[in-house]
Amino acid sequence: MVLSNDVLVVREASKTLASLAADPLLAQKLIDNKALHRVHSLLAEEKSAVQVCGLQILSNLAFASDFIARELFSETLLDRVITLIREGEREVQVMGLEAIGNLSFEPQNRRVVTRWARSLLAAYALGVEAGVEGAGGAEGGMRAGGRGLHSFTLELNLSTFGTHSWVKFGYVGHKHSSS
Repeated sequence: MVLSNDVLVVREASKTLASLAADPLLAQKLIDNKALHRVHSLLAEEKSAVQVCGLQILSNLAFASDFIARELFSETLLDRVITLIREGEREVQVMGLEAIGNLSFEPQNRRVVTRWARSLLAAYALGVEAGVEGAGGAEGGMRAGGRGLHSFTLELNLSTFGTHSWVKFGYVGHKHSSS
């Protein structure tokens, strides 16, 4: 049903899978039954509503446990999600950032995401990437007066050299770890 041509069927089936994915035991069963292949198929679709469904399932699977996040993660998947963030519609961008964030809770994944996504996230957060609706500096995004984004903010913890670098819309700085 997730691979149906009917967007409404895909949406409903994806909501069900995403709900199941919230439980680590059920998430593992989904992985064992090739749910990741279905997610890849959804992400490859041209319809943004279908891409959002795939990202929602991916996000919930990644959040279920570190083990599952590590099992899901690949540089190919990361590259596809980053492409969706760069080129997708607003809702696709938001869900893509959420999926990357949930994949990044796992320490090994976080190292790879840091290398691959740092420039994308910094550019998006600071509005350097022209034409990305909702990015700071782009139409509807953050203005010089500090109004902030209308619908969401991003705070990503990127571990580097014993400090935590915080990237947040409109602010890039360092916060030393107390551990």
